[in-house]
Amino acid sequence: MKLLAVSVFLALWVGSCALVTCNNTLADGTKSSCLCHIGGGDDNGKYLDFRALSGRQIMYKSANYNYTWTFCTPNNSGATEGGTCVTSYDSAICQKDGPVFRSTGRQNESSFMYSPTSKTWTLKFEGGEVAKTATRTSDVQIICDSAVTTFVHDVIDPPQGSVDYKLSLTSLHACPKSLPPNKKDSSKHGLSTGSIMVIIFFVLLVVYLIGGALYLRGARGAEGVEMVPNYSPGLVKDGVTFLVSGCGREKSGYETI
Repeated sequence: MKLLAVSVFLALWVGSCALVTCNNTLADGTKSSCLCHIGGGDDNGKYLDFRALSGRQIMYKSANYNYTWTFCTPNNSGATEGGTCVTSYDSAICQKDGPVFRSTGRQNESSFMYSPTSKTWTLKFEGGEVAKTATRTSDVQIICDSAVTTFVHDVIDPPQGSVDYKLSLTSLHACPKSLPPNKKDSSKHGLSTGSIMVIIFFVLLVVYLIGGALYLRGARGAEGVEMVPNYSPGLVKDGVTFLVSGCGREKSGYETI
């Protein structure tokens, strides 16, 4: 019985952690490495937003390589030397190995993953330059610290034979925000005044027709079209004539002479 209770608890804990996501798919189906919407967890409904850093670069230096991460836009650090660190490759992170430049992940192949243990996000870039055994990828651990107004960053070279690179970024820019700046969230805004007026008009019209029909039925015993409030064949005819004539009035006798 105790083992069953522990199993149920673990299943619920794992399930609740799996619900913490960050959607970075844009309207056109592409992936954004700048903005994602958090679903689940303590920051549910908030955003990770790096758009204020668009185009800026962070330089990482490890024992064996140099790395350049360009926020939001393609990294072309090695454009003059060739390789895959060019604008057309849509590279996010570029690795410099002596005179050789290699992409270790693309902007459009990014995703955000949450760790319930450290309560931090990892921005994963895939689709880098193909190595002998696999495609290069980069994992950037994003650490929120509102006291760090610039950046604190680190990198660890992968084990021999691995092409999955581990980096980190500590900054206030890594802290979830309530709303993305410079972006209107249509789901947070109410209806326009015109829309409200139209809705009120049709609601009142329905109430008038139903209420009037019930009153005429109960008070006067009306049936059929007679239950329509203010219904009169003569009024209907006059209304149609008014519309057909261009909503104008007949000219007076003095005007026609």
